[in-house]
Amino acid sequence: MRTFKPVEYHQLIAAKKAGRFLNRDEIFGFAEAVLKNRWPDYQVAALLMAFRLAGLSPSEVLWLTQAMARYSGRLAGFGSRFTADKHSSGGVGDGISLVLAPLAASLGLNVPMMSGRSLGLTGGTLDKLEAIPGFNVQLTPAAITRQVKRLGLAMFGQTKELAGVDRKLYALRDAIGAVDHAGLVTASIVSKKLIEGLDAIVFDVKFGRGAIFSSVQEARNLAGSLAGVSKKCGLRARALVTLMDEPLGRAVGNALEIQQAWEFLNPDSLMQKNDWEDVWDFRDLTLGLLHEMLLLAGVSRDRRETESYAKRSLGSGAALRKFQEMLEAQGVSPTVPRTLPGHLSRPSKKFFIRAPRNGFVSFIDARGIAMACLHLGALRRRQEDGIDHSAGIWLAKKTGDKVKKGDILAEIHATRASRQDCKIALDYALGAYRFSGRPPRRSGVIREIIR
Repeated sequence: MRTFKPVEYHQLIAAKKAGRFLNRDEIFGFAEAVLKNRWPDYQVAALLMAFRLAGLSPSEVLWLTQAMARYSGRLAGFGSRFTADKHSSGGVGDGISLVLAPLAASLGLNVPMMSGRSLGLTGGTLDKLEAIPGFNVQLTPAAITRQVKRLGLAMFGQTKELAGVDRKLYALRDAIGAVDHAGLVTASIVSKKLIEGLDAIVFDVKFGRGAIFSSVQEARNLAGSLAGVSKKCGLRARALVTLMDEPLGRAVGNALEIQQAWEFLNPDSLMQKNDWEDVWDFRDLTLGLLHEMLLLAGVSRDRRETESYAKRSLGSGAALRKFQEMLEAQGVSPTVPRTLPGHLSRPSKKFFIRAPRNGFVSFIDARGIAMACLHLGALRRRQEDGIDHSAGIWLAKKTGDKVKKGDILAEIHATRASRQDCKIALDYALGAYRFSGRPPRRSGVIREIIR
């Protein structure tokens, strides 16, 4: 591996202050300095803030992406099967990965999925998976490679061996308030996908009340950046711009979202027998993302064919079996996957919010539901905070549902939260609901696809 000429912190800061774009060697030298701990954290953080304030050119973003991938390890090849992944910018009730990954793997794709943890108002796939007793998200590169070759599926987190540079840079960006810069976000996300050894990647970039970006234009810009840089790095790529004004599905919280995923995958569940109509937004986004993955893989020709493949896999239990196989491969006792809901954490406290009037639910504010979950302990304010896997909210009534005064709108689950935090959560949850005298029009989640 080529070693780049060491770069001095003050030279790069001076260049950014003067409005000069950095060259490739300087960017790679910076990433190497981070890897080898040549600079103290405060110097790295200062340069990241300079990037945030002065901006990054398209070339700088590309080079930073490639440099972070270069110094972050790499998974070995997985054989001849097409390898694809999906990445979401984060939302409320966004447990799509829990069903999409095993579904795609059951249809013949390799899916090595590196995921993250919750922070602020957005949930994290790793926290959800760790609600399953015994599930191990810290796999070595060799273990990931063996498992994907055997099962076509692994879901895991970052380690020092995998994406170590990004791990350090993200922690510093979070500490200094530089998480939301599109160029830094692009480099962070795409670099992690490059080390997975993918053929293709599909991005889900959200905007709205429960997303990092409030405007569709911000989401569109990031989606274009992610897809564009991925293609320049040799990946096939798609990006969906999706609305995150309301929570996806009915579950928000770690154990609750695992239970919902189980019911989605289980051919014997009432949810599947009802064609997933109770979670139509969750279903539609899952199928939309799956369709783009299968298009890139050359497996599907159109949306109808994708839906046919998906329903066949879900109806036969193939996707559920793939999920169960992954659980056992990653440390879960063989008796657990067959009766998973019975092994999930149960809350010691359960409260209900009730409809204050007759009518129809016209809107559920994702931000209000997320704030409630934050107070319940289902999400974390800081990276070092713990998680209560039993905490969360089950939305008994969703937008469009008819209600009578006194009907249960939502169940509030908690164990560790104080009485005061539970009261605040109840207020947030009730305040998230809006009502009308007429049934509202259903609004689609997928707003744009960037190919």
